[in-house]
Amino acid sequence: MRRDNPPTSAAARAISEWRRKRIKQQQEREAAVQRAITRIEQQPELADTESYNAAMLGCRLLERPEEALVLWDQMRAAGVRPSPESYQHALVSAMRLRRHDEALDVWQLLNADASTTPTAVEYAAAISACERTGDAARGLSLFDSMQARGIQPDSNTMAAAVLAASAARQPGRASDILARIELLGARPPM
Repeated sequence: MRRDNPPTSAAARAISEWRRKRIKQQQEREAAVQRAITRIEQQPELADTESYNAAMLGCRLLERPEEALVLWDQMRAAGVRPSPESYQHALVSAMRLRRHDEALDVWQLLNADASTTPTAVEYAAAISACERTGDAARGLSLFDSMQARGIQPDSNTMAAAVLAASAARQPGRASDILARIELLGARPPM
């Protein structure tokens, strides 16, 4: 017996519905980002930190880091005060684009801003940027200063520190950090 049109299974319908929802969600995100960017462009005098952060976050979620950095530059040029989230968006976007020197410039601004305290996310990006620009020793110094400030490193920060220790030719230090990662129950970097 030949079937020309087999009945759609429940699993196939569920997958189809999931895809439809994901597409709709993506379209909604894109529209929200575009509204935020348009608001900033049309009324720059009303754009505040929250507006810029919403637009930069949206760009990050949509994997448009170049646009997030353009917004970061516009925000600074407009004299809008960055928040910790603003720094994070700019730093992570620069790293995604492999603009490691630019990421370190953002790190310097963040570190100099007395009103903010970097988190493990920013430290991980800065340590990684140091390692990738050939200044692994500076990355390890950041890892040490992070802990001295009482900020607990997460597995991403420790993974960046392992790479920095390896690049700085400190295998014992890399091994110690890997052991800490394993104690956390996290997967060490490959």
